[in-house]
Amino acid sequence: LPIIAGVLSTLQAGCVEAPVPVVDDADIISVVLDDLASREDNMLLDEGMLLIAPESSAIDADVGLPYERVSAQCRPATSLHAELIARNAVVANIAPSIAASSKWRIATDRELDTPLYMQHETARSIIRLKLPAVSADRLDALIMLSFLWSQHGAEATYLLRREHVAWRIICSDLFFYP
Repeated sequence: LPIIAGVLSTLQAGCVEAPVPVVDDADIISVVLDDLASREDNMLLDEGMLLIAPESSAIDADVGLPYERVSAQCRPATSLHAELIARNAVVANIAPSIAASSKWRIATDRELDTPLYMQHETARSIIRLKLPAVSADRLDALIMLSFLWSQHGAEATYLLRREHVAWRIICSDLFFYP
């Protein structure tokens, strides 16, 4: 009854607030992984699946984010930056947030320990995700990941915006280490 009374008093006051949408990390991660898998500029190997590390990679709060490798249009609002650092202060189990797909799967420990060039027939890349940051209004998201494209690594930064119930990429940057 207290919930109903609260709803009635809000309706009577004439100030009905739209509910804040629930954000599922899996939705954001799936959009980003699907984009990365289909990009022509990703330099990933041609065969196999994307192998996803089951744990997120942490961000050292003292170091922050590598903004020198992110274009000006992809730099997030300060609040998203802070949220990304806060959510990734420690390594976390990200496997429950990885939706099933024919393009990617969770990597085994053995696959993570085997050089990518030795898995060229079964793996396109090994990816380490950071947990996504979501704005207070649940309309904007930021996610970063690192991946192997040979024996070399790369980083990706994605900014997304929620439109109705779906996430849309508004900006992405890939940075390849030589």
